[in-house]
Amino acid sequence: AALSSMKHQARYLELQDQADELDRHITALELLQGYGISKSIGFVQDCRKDAEICYSTIRSMCRYQVRQEARNQSAFRRLQKDLFGSRDAGEEFDGLVALAFDFLDVERCRLIFMESLLDANMFSLAYEVMQNSISSISSPSGQLVSGYVSL
Repeated sequence: AALSSMKHQARYLELQDQADELDRHITALELLQGYGISKSIGFVQDCRKDAEICYSTIRSMCRYQVRQEARNQSAFRRLQKDLFGSRDAGEEFDGLVALAFDFLDVERCRLIFMESLLDANMFSLAYEVMQNSISSISSPSGQLVSGYVSL
C-alpha cells in the first residue's frame, strides 16, 4: 500500500509540474497577443528547439512597440516588464524570457530590447536600462542570471 501511495504521489507531482508549465506557456501566449503576435501552445513547446525563433519573436514584440503611434516611456517600461518581469515591492511577475524562453542568453534579449529603445528615440530609458544592466553585472548577487531589471 505504501508503494502504491508513493507512485500516486509521484504521478501527482508530475502532473502538477506539467500543469505549472502549461500555465506558464499560456501566460507567455497572452503576453505575445498583447503585441499582435498570435501563436499556438505548440509554438512555445517547439521553440525550445530553435533559439533564433525565440529571438525573432522578441524582436517582433519590440518592433510592434516601436511602430505604435503613442510611444512613451510607460509603454516601453511595460514591454520591459513583459519581457523580463519585475520584482517590485509587493509584486513578483515573470516575463516572457522566464516563462517560456528561459534557455536564452538574457544579455542578448536585453540587447534586442535596447535596440528598440534606441530606434524609438527613448535615449534616457535606454541609458537607465544600460546602467541597471551594468550594475547587475558588477553585483555579486547574481541579478544578471535572473534577467530582471528594476523598473
